[in-house]
This record gives sequence, structure tokens and C-alpha cells, in this order.
Amino acid sequence: MAAVLTNGKGFYHPLVYALESHPLGFKLLPPSVNEPGPAFVPQGRAIRVPLTRMKGLTSHTTDAILDASGSLALPGLQLLQRRTESSGS
Repeated sequence: MAAVLTNGKGFYHPLVYALESHPLGFKLLPPSVNEPGPAFVPQGRAIRVPLTRMKGLTSHTTDAILDASGSLALPGLQLLQRRTESSGS
């Protein structure tokens, strides 16, 4: 299910797959600054929604988030905000 949501190439709209995940026993987890995406990440019987899929983000912002996150764990949104603001905004 995470792969279908990531690729967005299923027969149905991604919302249909997201809604269908609940009856199948999958829980959708909210975005995390430490797993910004761009892929949906399976975590046991749950699927983590990528931070880059939040509504209203521009491509410039999603690129900045991915560049700023790198491989380092972020303690919160404030540090992510500082890193993205200083990376060329």
C-alpha cells in the first residue's frame, strides 16, 4: 500500500487507497520531520505519510526540506524551519 501511495500510479485516486488502508488494518501516521519523504514509509501495520506531501508546500519548500533533513535526526520543526530558511530562501 505504501508503494502504491508513493508512486501514485494505481488505478484509483490516491485518496481511495488511503481510505481503503483502514479496513485492511493499516493506520496512517502523521508526517515526521525525521522521515520527510518523498516516499510513504511502512512501519509494521502503519504507513508514515511523508512531510513533503503536506498540502500547500511548494516544490521549492519540499526540496529545501529534503536538503535540510539529510541523514541527521531533527529534534523538531523549529530546527527544520531554521535549516530550510538558511538553505536559500
